[in-house]
Amino acid sequence: MRWRDVDLKTRLIHVSRGWDDKEGEQAPKSDAADRRIPIIGALLPELRALQIRSGRREQALVFGTGHGADEQSFDPTQLRRRGIAAWEAAGLEAISPHECRHTFASLLIAAGVDLDAVKVFMGHSSITMTVNVYGHLLAGARDER
Repeated sequence: MRWRDVDLKTRLIHVSRGWDDKEGEQAPKSDAADRRIPIIGALLPELRALQIRSGRREQALVFGTGHGADEQSFDPTQLRRRGIAAWEAAGLEAISPHECRHTFASLLIAAGVDLDAVKVFMGHSSITMTVNVYGHLLAGARDER
């Protein structure tokens, strides 16, 4: 994600590319993967502070290291280590970045966000995929024990 994709004024992140640890930036997997995601309230001040601290703008990676020609994306192993340390420092059980994605979807559903909007925010190509993954969280869903 590059700073040009983050609009702090409108509180939206434009997802227009994918990332592979070996290949780098990639085209989105599907048309649905190109989307705009709302920046939730607690994240907004964190992104503002990160932009100020890093001094990065426009073309720069939001979570990269170095500047200009020396810029590199984050290391997933280091990200995981730092994440675990932050979770533990907060006295919380550590979860992975992918689990954070599921948490975001779960919070959207719990807040009553329309399932079609959840589909768009998650980049799912069909509502069926969204229901298959998150349908159990919907009000009135059957308890399949």
